[in-house]
Amino acid sequence: MKPQIKEKWIAALRSGKYKQGHAVLKQTYDDQDLYCCLGVLCDLYIKDKKLKRTTSIMRGSYLPLNVQEWSGLRDGEGSYGNGNLVHDNDLKRKSFKQIANIIEKYL
Repeated sequence: MKPQIKEKWIAALRSGKYKQGHAVLKQTYDDQDLYCCLGVLCDLYIKDKKLKRTTSIMRGSYLPLNVQEWSGLRDGEGSYGNGNLVHDNDLKRKSFKQIANIIEKYL
């Protein structure tokens, strides 16, 4: 993973600005935006590229190829060692702070 993007992603996950959601990159529930950990990375990509918020990048459950290439992640699940960030966020229900620690240590 590219070091400068990794640091921005970790900071965003620890910031408290993003509310955690599950199963999709971004969803809106009761007028509140919810993001999975990979959705936060997509939001950083959108801001970096100055794209419109209505972009289709946030559709789906896995990281789009253009965000993978921009960030330097090797796949759409955020794989590391014997795990991946999709499972950590969606199945294991790890907090953004726990996921930030994983990214810091393994990616």
